[in-house]
Amino acid sequence: MNQQVNVYYMYCPKESRTAGTYHKYQQKLADKILNHGLINMFGIDGTGKIIEKGKYGKPYLKDMEQYQYNISNTDGMVVCAVSDGTVGIDVEKKKDFHQRILRKCASSLETAYILETEDRKCQAERFFRLWTLKESYIKMTGEGMRVPLKEVEFRISEKGTNADVRENAQIICSKEGKFYQKEQGEYWIALCTREEVTVRWIPVVLNEMSEIQQIC
Repeated sequence: MNQQVNVYYMYCPKESRTAGTYHKYQQKLADKILNHGLINMFGIDGTGKIIEKGKYGKPYLKDMEQYQYNISNTDGMVVCAVSDGTVGIDVEKKKDFHQRILRKCASSLETAYILETEDRKCQAERFFRLWTLKESYIKMTGEGMRVPLKEVEFRISEKGTNADVRENAQIICSKEGKFYQKEQGEYWIALCTREEVTVRWIPVVLNEMSEIQQIC
């Protein structure tokens, strides 16, 4: 039987917050989402948890290492993956990017995939699709940027352009791992695990009592 991973995601508009206060706001949201995920998935109250960091900075729950999690945030969204297996998660908003960054993070095959279309919107969709996959891998392993992103090469096989087709495309990586993606409006969310898993993508919101509430 496959392990299960719950991926909770929440929209969080910046509104009038400054960069610093917005980052702190997202950190608080991420903590609430993690607590909700621990209760929802394992029946564990996470309010008194102690978070420590591994050798390369990957966070873990002290004395609760059997419960795994990973968090990511970007402009407008926070995501949290909760499981009993090793996970890495990343979210990015699709936006314009400078092509010169491809020399640092994309292989020649990936660069060709991104630039084979002249449509800038499509290029951005492909770039951030690959970027989130790469980030999810290095966050899963816990090695971070010690792994050159160009060495984590992806090939994506898709037939069609709608969201369902893109999400169900075949993802092949030069590194070992299982990869899952969700396209949520302006965002790509990517998940990496060591073994094949069952993934639940769960949207959440804050209710009037500042508690996390699942939409579905």
